[in-house]
Amino acid sequence: MTNVIVYGTKKRINNFVSHTLMERFMHFTNQEKAVIDCLHKWRVSTRKNLCGFIKISHMTVVRALKKHGYYTSYNKNSAYYTLKDIPTFDANGLWSHQDIHFSRHGTLVETMLSLVEQSSSGYTVHEMEKLLRTKAGNLLCLLCREKRLSRYYTGRYAVYLSTDSSVQAKQKSQRQQQVEETRIATELVPTPKKELPEDIDIMTVVNVLIKMIELPKASVASLSRSLRHQDIGTTADEIRKIIKFYSLKKKRHSEHS
Repeated sequence: MTNVIVYGTKKRINNFVSHTLMERFMHFTNQEKAVIDCLHKWRVSTRKNLCGFIKISHMTVVRALKKHGYYTSYNKNSAYYTLKDIPTFDANGLWSHQDIHFSRHGTLVETMLSLVEQSSSGYTVHEMEKLLRTKAGNLLCLLCREKRLSRYYTGRYAVYLSTDSSVQAKQKSQRQQQVEETRIATELVPTPKKELPEDIDIMTVVNVLIKMIELPKASVASLSRSLRHQDIGTTADEIRKIIKFYSLKKKRHSEHS
């Protein structure tokens, strides 16, 4: 008897969901469907381009986007749109189409707040801008003044942390550990004629060296993946540059990506 009831309940739920989805689809006008079709084809677009191409009003585009669900770019003055079912977000909730960037978290402010809260050691301005690929310094300062983020200094760098005291304490402790590891690794860096590989900063070099010490048998690709998991976006090509520049020895099988 119980099984019959459960089955009947599931069937009613499935019918309701199917009916709701069909009803939602049926509420799209032909012009609204054209908006959705265009965005599925183009992947991203501005409202102006959609209006001009389909020859429809601004409000028609807005209605279509609201019915289907959408994301707004966090750069380019939030002028670009993509549909909810298009992005494949990475571990940080970020997705890009060429130089247009989107976030699962929403706006640039909402994205920075979420990233800081989820981070194990907070973010410097440089780290945040490298991850988001857009300017973030002024907004981080503003969020700090509004007490939506906390901040402390380690050397010359400001590190932005959670305002939650327990999370903040863990982030600060992890950051201090990283600073100490950086100091030790910096002492191990050889001093060739040129101090750094071209287009690579000292923090990237230090992070790679630390990771190579932690994972001496890891491949270049594995090192890059491991760094990305720590919110450090170092590419395999950058790691190869560092290895070559400092003549660091790795086993041949470890150099394949």
